[in-house]
Amino acid sequence: MQLENSINHRYIIRRKIGQGGMGAVYEAYDRLMQRTVALKTVLRQPIFNNSLSKTIQIDATTHDVTIADQPSIGESLLPLANEFQILATLRHPHIISVHDYGFDTQQNPYFTMDFLKTGVPMDTYCALASDDSKIRVLTEILQALIYLHRRQVLHCDLKPDNVIVTDDQVKVLDFGLSSLRSGADSSGGTLAYMAPELLQGGEVSIQSDLYAVGVIGFEMLSGLLPFDPDESSFFEDVLWHEADYFFVDAPEPVSSVLAKLMAKRPEDRYRSAEAALAALCRAAGQPIPAETTRIRESFLQNAVFVGRELERSKIQEILAAVKSGFNQTPSLLIGGESGVGKSRLIQECKTRALVTGLHVYEGQAQKDDGSGFVLWESIIERVILTYDISPDQLPVLKQIAPRIENMLGQTIPDPAPIPPDLANERLTRTILDLFGRINEPTLLILEDLQWYPDDVDIFERLLSLSELRHNLAIIGTYRNDEAPDLPTKLPLMESIILDRFSPIDIAALSQSMLGDVGLRPEIQKMLMAESEGNVFFLVEIVRALAEIAGQINSIGVDILPEKLLPKGILSIVENRLQQVPEALHGILKFSSVAGREIDVDLIKNYLVTARADCSVDEFLM
Repeated sequence: MQLENSINHRYIIRRKIGQGGMGAVYEAYDRLMQRTVALKTVLRQPIFNNSLSKTIQIDATTHDVTIADQPSIGESLLPLANEFQILATLRHPHIISVHDYGFDTQQNPYFTMDFLKTGVPMDTYCALASDDSKIRVLTEILQALIYLHRRQVLHCDLKPDNVIVTDDQVKVLDFGLSSLRSGADSSGGTLAYMAPELLQGGEVSIQSDLYAVGVIGFEMLSGLLPFDPDESSFFEDVLWHEADYFFVDAPEPVSSVLAKLMAKRPEDRYRSAEAALAALCRAAGQPIPAETTRIRESFLQNAVFVGRELERSKIQEILAAVKSGFNQTPSLLIGGESGVGKSRLIQECKTRALVTGLHVYEGQAQKDDGSGFVLWESIIERVILTYDISPDQLPVLKQIAPRIENMLGQTIPDPAPIPPDLANERLTRTILDLFGRINEPTLLILEDLQWYPDDVDIFERLLSLSELRHNLAIIGTYRNDEAPDLPTKLPLMESIILDRFSPIDIAALSQSMLGDVGLRPEIQKMLMAESEGNVFFLVEIVRALAEIAGQINSIGVDILPEKLLPKGILSIVENRLQQVPEALHGILKFSSVAGREIDVDLIKNYLVTARADCSVDEFLM
């Protein structure tokens, strides 16, 4: 079915909401998820950006500055792919969230983000905001940087245009120039917000991000840039002259904080965003923002992906083979106990596949699904939006994917009744026919295969199809303690088992969640002893320590308990349940028996009926 003004039949473009030098942002409707999103595109063409490519020569004796334009040409695909890869696993209240990535029919890349319906540009918001509100905007930008830097991400292009305020909450966006490490070459940015060392070809760092915060603060509180890039003296001013803080409408201590943020030498600025946040709050006479549950969870649930080098290498080989159409693109079966990190590895695999240019379809088996067809529901929904499907097949597919009527905007009749065994074969053949239509490099992700019924042969027939196609790879996961013999039942799939984390992996994850304090031997020793290397348990233990300490940054300030809780992880689960208000126990029970997937509408209706004093998001958190 061909749709006007759509991208890959899934996203209906409604209107353009922004245009930049490297692409455009649109308001779009996602037919699959049935929600409005922001969709960012970049045209596949070389880009020129003079502001990112100045050659600056400085005479060491006279300090004369010679500036030469040296426009750089870059493949515009790369910034967007880099941006998606960085944003795909970032989840923080003050950072925009991304959902999907792909290529349109002209092979131009796009990705989708939260659509901020009430969002306004930061400078528009601050034009009418009080001084206290302006300081709060700065503190929330710094909170976003604390998370980013803990994730080893440098923004590299902080400026008012890249900060939105929605419902009085800051959202940092546009990570197209971001770097995944300190010490990267300075390859871009916006002149007015670039630190002196970057203008001299130096390396990006935490301190160069903090310099940009200082410029933003100066501009916010004075209405002026500290140094005007349109002036001929701009480079000399940035390198050697101090800004005029007379124009800053704030107490002197706040101006002092801005001055330190904009110090000429990186080593003279604050060591970290945490230190800058604490200094700014002291100077403004405001308390350091409390650590909300959502902020705490961003550090716990979305830490840096660590370890699994061999597994990632194997996955990368499979993706490369599928992309190139090599013969024998193997399928991979990933086993491991519950909580060992299979799902996080799969998410990393999905991100790499999307950036590589593969189509990705995901399904998840469910316990007690005797038919085995639930595994294919979400996959069918996605394939139907991408490829033309015969009208005769839609009634058959509607049996296991009833949402397709709303997605396609049409009434689909029920299939002709036939005996159950023939009906299952008809459905199996129809599903296999869908995959026969796929002609692009595709990755199929199937999770929790330990629950897939033994007597359903669609999976085995699909594996045989992938062996013939060479552009279709399958990666599945299963709990090897529940289905230890699954690899022998699927001989066409290569099998690997994920081990628990080693002490080195635990140290890396601990540092990602806790910062430098996570490297302390006593903390690593406790995490190893209490979790025994199980990633799920490890995260739960850090959460419990944070609740005891009051916030993540306070872990380790006092003496750690000799043993976290007497019954270990069971105590953690019991404590978590006890935190749910008694008035919400009913909906908790409803949610737990309603199914594996959370029924948001059920929860919303229950909360309204019970007149509960919390939102759906608050209940889920």
